[in-house]
Amino acid sequence: MTPGDANGLTGFNSIDGSTWDPFSRTLLFTQEDGAIGGVIEMGADFDPNTGGGAGLRTLYGSLGRGGYEGIHPDDRGNILIVEDVGGSTVPQGTIPGEFGRNPNSFVYRFVPTSPDDLSHGKLQALQVSINGNPVVFVPFSAEHPTGDVLSDNQLRLHTVGASWPVRWITLHDTATDGTAPFDANAAAKTLGATPFKRPENGQFQPGSHFRTFFFDVTGDTDNRAGIQPELAARSALGGIFRAISTQAAKLEISLS
Repeated sequence: MTPGDANGLTGFNSIDGSTWDPFSRTLLFTQEDGAIGGVIEMGADFDPNTGGGAGLRTLYGSLGRGGYEGIHPDDRGNILIVEDVGGSTVPQGTIPGEFGRNPNSFVYRFVPTSPDDLSHGKLQALQVSINGNPVVFVPFSAEHPTGDVLSDNQLRLHTVGASWPVRWITLHDTATDGTAPFDANAAAKTLGATPFKRPENGQFQPGSHFRTFFFDVTGDTDNRAGIQPELAARSALGGIFRAISTQAAKLEISLS
């Protein structure tokens, strides 16, 4: 399936999500491997003339590299990807917040220049705004010893039933940035996208005409974090988000 080098190695790591893209007529596989992850594209018939000459290739220069998991095309040929990269853990003994993990993963959308060729286009990421201010990555520092783990924004973002406006921000455009591999997670942090706690997968709601997209977060992945009320209120034990009208310039997101 994936012919490798002389030792039979392909260099592919931690394959997780998969999907069929009817526009490019190719199979897409994600690699959940942090900054060296990314998307592999393969013609279902192994023909290099399929899918714009895909044959078997990586899409690191258009969809970037990240700890990608769920991957789904919409009805216009855009590709939605959810990322699972664990953030820094609050040190043991820090109460409240002990064992909580800093939000560190993003939800992406790739808008191809032409739906039948995924090697060119724009990679975007979700940005949530709360009370007019974007929710962005906050690293651990002397000023923020627990990062964004205990912030009011995280509490508001994870309040069941709350809804907040969202927009797509462009991280990389092959037309202006070229097709060299790039770190999508780093670009999302630099450009102000909203990080989440390890999204695992996503799915369009049946019958929504691809305008409602659900994705789940796994939270802090440590039951010692989940028993702390401050962290439980910020989805330490996981949750499901709903993004409405994913085709539009602006979206609404809520926690279910």
